Amino acid sequence: MVKVDKLLIRLLYLCVTMMVLLQLVSLPMITSVLFYMTFLVVFLLWLLMLSRGVERMDILCLAILSMTFFNVLLNCTLENSALSFNYLKKMIMFSCTIVYFRVAVKINIEKSDERFLKRCIGVISCVFALLYIFNNDGMRMLEGRVSPYLTFKFTNPNLAAMFLLCFLVAEVVFFFRSSSSREKIFHSVLFVCLSWFVFETEARNTMLAWIVFVLVVAFFWLKKSTLIFRIPTFVAITVSIFPALFFIAYLIVIEWPIFSEIFSFIVSTGKELTSRYFVWSSGLSSFGNSPLIGAYSQMSMGTGQSQMHNTHLDIMASYGMYLFS
Repeated sequence: MVKVDKLLIRLLYLCVTMMVLLQLVSLPMITSVLFYMTFLVVFLLWLLMLSRGVERMDILCLAILSMTFFNVLLNCTLENSALSFNYLKKMIMFSCTIVYFRVAVKINIEKSDERFLKRCIGVISCVFALLYIFNNDGMRMLEGRVSPYLTFKFTNPNLAAMFLLCFLVAEVVFFFRSSSSREKIFHSVLFVCLSWFVFETEARNTMLAWIVFVLVVAFFWLKKSTLIFRIPTFVAITVSIFPALFFIAYLIVIEWPIFSEIFSFIVSTGKELTSRYFVWSSGLSSFGNSPLIGAYSQMSMGTGQSQMHNTHLDIMASYGMYLFS
């Protein structure tokens, strides 16, 4: 008998695979339908998990979702913003991410599911490599023109870089879980290709994340000769709060002349060191004006489509401080 959760997992992987491939051939309407379908699949997986037992973390997850919706709705009412799906889309994506994390902890991934995921990532990575070689300009399109940054037809190079980083992290896991030399070589090649693509996007935050990831993996691998290890508590805490520490430190030191001199080598056209200053200072100001229920509407001038380019600041400013309590 086929398990429902197994079907939903594969459907989720398949939706993402088809989204990327259809995006590459410029079919945005079908891609959007598949994108919204992933929300439904993730919530169905969570409901399936809940039907088998509700744990304390599930209650916490439900509380976060409820408070998020309440704060966004209250903010919308106070600001007289138009309530629509587009207005709520960012909140839905955030809620879906919370649910996905919970599902990832509870669900059991079988070997056959892992093989299916390997094939999905392998197909996309190989298609990326072929298009990079034979249609390089087409893979650098940004706002209707060829840009210096690799985008693979994502809306921006930052989004493309984050997607590629997720894939190359998976490739590292597949490498260490492979039993044959042929598989290890295959995953090593894909890791190198995906890493090159990340640096071709010139997305500095993702490039920094890649460097940190590689250093952490190398450290624990050399120390234990395996990736089966328990991450120390202080490392987990540091990683979890790093985005918040980063934007705070950035806002403090960005105006120091010596900072500009030291990091001048990462400046390029359209990517000045001060490129995040206005966005992050504006987000921090919005949070200061509405710390309890957030500034979901104010940050986006009533559209709900704001983006702080920093997960912690975005969550804090959009939905309120309660999420960090």
